Amino acid sequence: MKTANADTNNRPEFEELNQKLSKTHNTIVRSQLAPILLGIAILYVCITFYYGLALTDRLQLIIGWIAASTTVILFILAYFLKRKTIPLRMVHSVALAIAILLMVDAIIYLALTGWASLTDLIMLLIIGCSFFLLSTKYVIIFIFLSLGGWLTVAWNNFNNPIWVRHGFSLAVASATAILIHIVRVRTIERAERLRLQNEYNQEKLEQTLADLKNQEYLYRDLFENANDLIQSVDSEGRFVYVNQRWKEVLGYNDNDLKDLRLKQIIAPDESEKCDKIVQSVLKGDIIHNLDTVFITKDGHQIFVEGNINGQFQQDRFIATRGIFRDVTIRRMALKEVEKMRDVLKDLNQQLSAAYEESRHQKDELLALLHDEQSAILLDSSGKILGVTEKAVRLTGFSRLGLIGKNIKDLVEPNSRMQMDNVLKVSMIGGFKNIHTEFVKADGGIKKFCLGMNRVNLAKEKLFIAIICER
Repeated sequence: MKTANADTNNRPEFEELNQKLSKTHNTIVRSQLAPILLGIAILYVCITFYYGLALTDRLQLIIGWIAASTTVILFILAYFLKRKTIPLRMVHSVALAIAILLMVDAIIYLALTGWASLTDLIMLLIIGCSFFLLSTKYVIIFIFLSLGGWLTVAWNNFNNPIWVRHGFSLAVASATAILIHIVRVRTIERAERLRLQNEYNQEKLEQTLADLKNQEYLYRDLFENANDLIQSVDSEGRFVYVNQRWKEVLGYNDNDLKDLRLKQIIAPDESEKCDKIVQSVLKGDIIHNLDTVFITKDGHQIFVEGNINGQFQQDRFIATRGIFRDVTIRRMALKEVEKMRDVLKDLNQQLSAAYEESRHQKDELLALLHDEQSAILLDSSGKILGVTEKAVRLTGFSRLGLIGKNIKDLVEPNSRMQMDNVLKVSMIGGFKNIHTEFVKADGGIKKFCLGMNRVNLAKEKLFIAIICER
């Protein structure tokens, strides 16, 4: 089941490989087709002259014309293929057609002359085509056609031992041709696979190198633009690497780093602790949450905290790697917090006292309301928040009719400015008694004596207006 799944998963790659191999086969055949045709054409010129001398007049004329015609066709094809590039998909078809043309010539020669020895020409064609053609399908087609043509001519001559011997030789040549074809195709495919694998490995290597360079750039860019202070120091205290933020905070440049040593940037009272940490890192320890103090180029102290570990190669120490965060502002803030703590403590005591006073005043307010005096509870704007039952009876309004009104709306219009002044004075904290006239619910005017007192609660300022008849 796993094998089937693996074959299914690899099928696209397998098909792609077959396409590349087929393209390679066609390319090889196309590159060799024109030179081979030219060579065969020259060979046919020699064959034409040979048969012209060796054959009788009648055969000489027929075979001479066939050989000459084939020669002309071969030269034309060689010239055409030299000038034009045929598509790869048609290469083997063209090559098979030319091979069949040569095979037909050989069969015709064999039929006209009756020479069994011309079987050797067919054997040479079979072996040559099996070597030249790189498509097994086309090779098998050519061999079957060649054997079929030879059997057609030799069918009536099997009582002759010479024809039988040449027939056996033709069968052996055909088997040998198939073996030659298989070996050559496999050799080319193996070489092509190696070439493709080499190209793939080369592309993969180039891609890997490109990825590594890209990662190196990303990490370097990350380190260079990090807000943390990053440094690498060798066993002699020399700085192997520092990032841009490190240089900005400490004030050193690249020229300074050539002669700068680790101890020069460590505060004197932190030097001993730093030596112990370095020794621990040399042993392979990883230091977390390290607090120390750096000294800038102009002598200022920088409070830092971070982690430090060692870089080793084959158990050999290379350098320390430290990543620190500037916490100077945080340390200064902590000191300010300590200073403010005492201030907050004093403020807290004052707030407690104010709260006690407010609670006391609130108790007085509750006592007033509880004693059913003629009292009205106001906010800072004069809005009535509550009234006692006695105040309701004196004004003639209902409780709902009073709550929500402004006390200035209850007094006679000429007295409203006076009431506004009373509210302002009471806001400051003074106690004010005034004589004023209220407009009762029935429209009548009634004189009252009004005393205003401020009540300081935790969240707002309220007023108690005590009223009595005159």
